[in-house]
Amino acid sequence: MMYRKQVKLAAKYRKRCQRMREKKESWPSPFQTPKTKVRIILKKSHSEVRKRLLFGEVVVSQLQHNLSRCKSARDKQLCSRVMAGNLLKKYKLLKLSSSLLSPHSNRRHMNISSLNYHRNKKCNALQDEVKTAVQSYFELDANSCMAPGKNDTITYEKVKKQKRYLVDSLENLHIKFLQSHNFRISYSSFCRLKPFCVVQPNVTARNTCICIKHANFQFLVDKLHQQKVIPQKQAGDLCKIICCDPDRKECMFNECSRCQMNKISDDLESELLEKETF
Repeated sequence: MMYRKQVKLAAKYRKRCQRMREKKESWPSPFQTPKTKVRIILKKSHSEVRKRLLFGEVVVSQLQHNLSRCKSARDKQLCSRVMAGNLLKKYKLLKLSSSLLSPHSNRRHMNISSLNYHRNKKCNALQDEVKTAVQSYFELDANSCMAPGKNDTITYEKVKKQKRYLVDSLENLHIKFLQSHNFRISYSSFCRLKPFCVVQPNVTARNTCICIKHANFQFLVDKLHQQKVIPQKQAGDLCKIICCDPDRKECMFNECSRCQMNKISDDLESELLEKETF
């Protein structure tokens, strides 16, 4: 009696499972799983099966052709994101898809939903704290001063800021930054991280007064450095070599007994005569 009851119950659930499967096969195509679609196709004629196999091979060949034409890293990454996904792993088809997509690329782009290009960071890329420290260092009042004019502004990528003029050369600022911080950064990277609002002071572009004597002296230093007569670029660096203390009045007025006989170079006059052109 118990055996017959169990047989009847098994037949009941077998029939229910069959009806559910037939109902699932009658669902619209987007709601069917790949296995369900394959089972429906196998029940059809051989011509339908042949056509579906041909379609799959054509799609694979087309994807291989498109992938071979990708030259840049951006195109290759976008193509890998289109083909990667969890379904290949779910239906154990990673080996069959190796001709299109490596297992490493599939794992890398598996859980990415967008097709936007993502630039990979280099191993020697600068950290965010270094960038923030450099930008904050440039905007200190000891390293740059804000332009006083109302129209002394600069715009970059639709961001408008007040100009700040450097009070020292970039080489000296780089040396001071390395001395005051524990970061290691090259001079080129230091200049590249300079905020766009921090610019070199331009005498001709000023709309405020400037001392003629100081400006002319700096022009002389620039020309001497250009002619490779002196190694210094800034007038302040030249004053430090000639004077004992640039902050003392006696030294700057040539009244100091220790530095009043100092010269830029003993052969300066002969060097200027050699470089003079007629």
